[in-house]
Amino acid sequence: MKLVELSSAINRDYAGREVVIICNLKGAFMVTADLVRLLKIPVRIDFVSFNSYKGTESTGRVTGSLDLTEDIAGKPVILVEDIVDTGLTVTTVSQELAKLNPSEIKIFSLLYREGKYEPDYAGFAIKDGFVCGYGLDLDGSYRELRDVWRIEP
Repeated sequence: MKLVELSSAINRDYAGREVVIICNLKGAFMVTADLVRLLKIPVRIDFVSFNSYKGTESTGRVTGSLDLTEDIAGKPVILVEDIVDTGLTVTTVSQELAKLNPSEIKIFSLLYREGKYEPDYAGFAIKDGFVCGYGLDLDGSYRELRDVWRIEP
């Protein structure tokens, strides 16, 4: 239901306009696929791959690749994330995307840490803890789970 609510907001905000949806791989691939199927507006889809996690901890350093095939200059962009934790990765990716001169950049995230960075299109606020499933992983495992699960230490 949350994806329906958020997709409705995007449909309303961008009625009659084409939007470039950029999925941050690998974690956001499931939510991106489900989201774009709910959109009623024209979309282009592209992918980037940035992260800052090793195991259950942030490394404090963002690594990745901005290898877009779409020209985003002058176009609205929605960056789709699986989770926004500290905001470090999403801020870095947004800065890199801004260098390509889109008309605007909005952030969509399925999950975000309560009391920290809140995305423009915010799914579920979560408290501390590590989560997996529905695209989110623990060192490459558990992405295939249908639901999001909290991993206990």
